[in-house]
Amino acid sequence: MGDLNERILSERPQAAPDTLKEISRLATSAVNLERMISMGEEEMDKLRKQLNELRFNALPSLMLEAGMDSFRLTDGSTVKVEDYVQGSLPKDKVNRKAAIFVLEANGGEALIKNQVVASFERKEHNAAIAIARELQDRGLDVSIMQDVHHSTLHAFVREKLRHGETIPYEKLGLFVGRRAVIKPAGDDG
Repeated sequence: MGDLNERILSERPQAAPDTLKEISRLATSAVNLERMISMGEEEMDKLRKQLNELRFNALPSLMLEAGMDSFRLTDGSTVKVEDYVQGSLPKDKVNRKAAIFVLEANGGEALIKNQVVASFERKEHNAAIAIARELQDRGLDVSIMQDVHHSTLHAFVREKLRHGETIPYEKLGLFVGRRAVIKPAGDDG
């Protein structure tokens, strides 16, 4: 085995000195770029945190205190504070069930979609369709899950907020607050 390794190494072509220098130069450049990107990403994270503090805390608080929901800067940029909803129904069964109850109790029953999920082999496709109501009787592992698409849930909650209604948003797995939406001057998008 040792003789084979020595023969393979001795038969490997040797790189010319200029090629080695170019490899070293390119590898050094790649390492430096990796470092610069990492430092840039860290700086972007810091800038995003600063912007989020302004958008989600400082500006909405001060504008509420001033009784304002929008204003225009001298350069033509605008700042508008609006309701903000983020999140989705809880994943665990107990909290999901509680969230579904909250929706039903607050006029959101039409949002709820029922899903029946079972695993079948490819060859059982037609049987899966035909026996949807008989799955448990056949001993298959069946789970019935109620769900609401996150964007539908967000729209529902924003509508409740517009009408001054309060519901236990945290039980829905949502964060509800206010945020400043900043539109730079000349930005028509």
